[in-house]
Amino acid sequence: MRQVNIGDANGEPFNRPYTPGTHYKNAQFSIPFVIACALLDGKLEPAQFELKRMGAADVQELQQRVRVVFDPNRNAAITGELQPAILRIRTRAGDLVESSLDSPLGAPLTPLTQSQIEEKFRRWTSAAFT
Repeated sequence: MRQVNIGDANGEPFNRPYTPGTHYKNAQFSIPFVIACALLDGKLEPAQFELKRMGAADVQELQQRVRVVFDPNRNAAITGELQPAILRIRTRAGDLVESSLDSPLGAPLTPLTQSQIEEKFRRWTSAAFT
């Protein structure tokens, strides 16, 4: 991937890449970091927040190419429960891949099912119960 842009209605608060050696919460709230992990690993789970993965060269390199771009058109769409975002990926070949959503999974407009909640709980707490 040459560049990844995420249009966010909220703008700046979480647009900084994660710096290795800082608190893992900085990674959890770094849009460039979570986008890089999701693209590279196909998921965002506890393993992505282990020190080794947070500092991995591929994650560090890709997150530097993720840009959070304030999108005033998306900002105009915010109404109570809408949290619109658009993801644009420019490949090395120059192709543009785009995806958008108005409300992320788990938000009030797109709630998780009971089975999704249980599965997520098991995934995120399994290390505490082994």
